[in-house]
Amino acid sequence: MTKTVKARKHTNAASLEVTVPAEIVKNNKLNDGDIFKVELKEKDNKMVLEYERIFENQ
Repeated sequence: MTKTVKARKHTNAASLEVTVPAEIVKNNKLNDGDIFKVELKEKDNKMVLEYERIFENQ
């Protein structure tokens, strides 16, 4: 599945927020409070952000 998302400013911080599309949330049972490991990779001269859920909040 491919979706397009926009990075937004995080209030009072230097970090950015990326929204997980609703269809991905619903189809994969993502929850508020889940914890993800994010890894920066390069593929074909493009930056790739890979997210891995490491804790599922019930």
